[in-house]
Amino acid sequence: MREETLTAKFGAPGRCVNTVGTTSLAHAIVSDPAFDNVVESRFFQFFRIRTVASTNSLMSARMWDRVVLQLYHVEPAVKHAVLALSSTHQIREACTESNIELALSHQDYADMQYRRGLRDLRTLIARSDNTDVERILVATTLFTCIENLWGNYEASRIHADAGRKILSERNRRDDRRSHRGEIRELQQLFRRLDVAADSLSDSNTQYPIGDEGVYCAYPELSYDCFNTIEDARAALVDLIRGCQFIASDPVFAASVDKTQSKERAHLLRRLEEWDSRFETMLAMDSKPSPALILTLRLWHLLSEAAMTVGWKGSELRWDGVTDIFEALVSYGEQLLLELARTTSVGSFSFDLGYIVPLFFTVERCRDPRIRRRALAVLKAQSRQEGVWESSGAARVAEKWMLIEESGLDVKTAADIPYWQRLQYVDAALETDKARARIVFKLEHHCIAGEALRLRSKLINSENERERGCSGTQRTMGPGKLRLMSMDGRHRIEHRVVVPQSKSDINMGSPEEIHALFDD
Repeated sequence: MREETLTAKFGAPGRCVNTVGTTSLAHAIVSDPAFDNVVESRFFQFFRIRTVASTNSLMSARMWDRVVLQLYHVEPAVKHAVLALSSTHQIREACTESNIELALSHQDYADMQYRRGLRDLRTLIARSDNTDVERILVATTLFTCIENLWGNYEASRIHADAGRKILSERNRRDDRRSHRGEIRELQQLFRRLDVAADSLSDSNTQYPIGDEGVYCAYPELSYDCFNTIEDARAALVDLIRGCQFIASDPVFAASVDKTQSKERAHLLRRLEEWDSRFETMLAMDSKPSPALILTLRLWHLLSEAAMTVGWKGSELRWDGVTDIFEALVSYGEQLLLELARTTSVGSFSFDLGYIVPLFFTVERCRDPRIRRRALAVLKAQSRQEGVWESSGAARVAEKWMLIEESGLDVKTAADIPYWQRLQYVDAALETDKARARIVFKLEHHCIAGEALRLRSKLINSENERERGCSGTQRTMGPGKLRLMSMDGRHRIEHRVVVPQSKSDINMGSPEEIHALFDD
C-alpha cells in the first residue's frame, strides 16, 4: 500500500499528480526511518535522470553527470544537498496550487536534507585537509544552486563567496598546472555562476564584482587555439567577466572614462580573436552540441554589443549596434527551436543560457520589431537559468518597453527620444515580505512631473487589465519569493511619484518609475 502511494507521489513531472490518499501520508513517509532508503533512492534517481539532464541542456558539465553522482555515495554533505535539490526540482515540475500539501511535504523533505547537509559540510570543513577540497567545493556549489532556486540570493552569494575563497587559497598555494580536471571544471563552473549572479545583482545584495578574489579564483586563460568547445566556453566566460568588471562603475554615469575606453578596446580585440578561433574549431569538430554553440554565440554578441558602445553614455548609443542585436535574436530563436526538438530538456539549468542576452536586448534595442522578437523568445517557454526565470524576466522587460514607447508611434529606434529612454532597472528583493521592488531609472533627469503622471496613468491602466486576468500564486520555497517566479504570474503595480518636498525621501524622485512585484 505504501509502495503504491510512493509511486503516485513521484508521478511524471510536468503534469498534475492525483494526490487523493497520498497527502495524509506525506509527512509520515518522509519521516519514517523504515522508508529512508526507498525515498532517498527515488529522489536520487530523479536527480540523476531529470535534474542533471535539465541543467546540462545547454552547457554540459562533467561535474553534474559524473563528479556529483560519484560523491553522492561517499560524502554525506553532497548526498543531503543532492536530495534537497532533487526535492526542490520536483516541487517545480510536479506540484501546483491544486496539490499544496504534496508540495509542502516535498518542501519539508528539502528543508530537512538541507539542514543535514549544512551540518555535514561544517563537519567536513572542520576536519578537512588538502584532499577534501573537491568535496567541499561540490557541496558548496550544490548549496548555491539550492538557494538560487529558493530565491535566497543573499544566502546564495555567501555560499559562492566561500567557494571562491577556497579556490583562491588553492591557487595561491598550489601550482595551477597540478590541478586535476575536476578542480578546473569546478573553477569554470564558479565563473559561470558569477556571470549569472552579477547580472541580477540587486540593491540589497550587491555582488562583489570588484573583489580581486573573484579573479584569483580562476587561472588566466590563454589559448592559441581551441581544441574543444569546452576550451572556447572557458575563454568566453573569462571575457564576459572582464566586460562585467569594467561595468562596475554605475552604468548611468554620463562621463566616459579614458581608461575604460582602453579596456573596452582590448576586450573587443579579444572577442574578435575568440570568434575567429571559435569558427576554426567548429570547422574541425563535427560533434559540438548545437544548443551549446548557439548559447556561446548569444553571449559573444551580447559582450560585443556592450563593449562596442560602452557602459556609459547616452542611451542613444545602443542604436548603433542594432545589427548585433538582430543577429543575437536570430540565434535566440534558433536555440528555442533546438530546445523544442530535444524533448528530454528540462525547464531549468543552473548554468548560462539565453535569458540574460534576450532580456538585455529587450532593454537596450529600441527597434520595435527586433525588440518584440526578443520578447517573444523570453515568453515562449517557462524556464529558469540560475537566478533568472524567463517569465518574470519577460514581464520586467515588457514593462520597460511599455514605459519607453508610451504615447509614441514607434516605427524605428529613432522614434524614442533620449529623454524617454530608461537607463537601468534596479531590484530590491524583499524576501521576508514576499515581494521585489523594481525601480526603472529614466535617462533624462528633468522631465516635468505632469508628463510622468500621464505616463503613470497609462501604465496603471494596463496593470488594472492585468490584475483582472491573473490569479495569485503561492510560492513554496523557504525564501517565499523569487523575483523571477516559477510561472511569471505576478501582480505588478507600477507607479510614478513626484515628491512634494525634499523630506519626502521615501517617494523616490521624478526620474524614477517604481514597480512592486508581489507573489
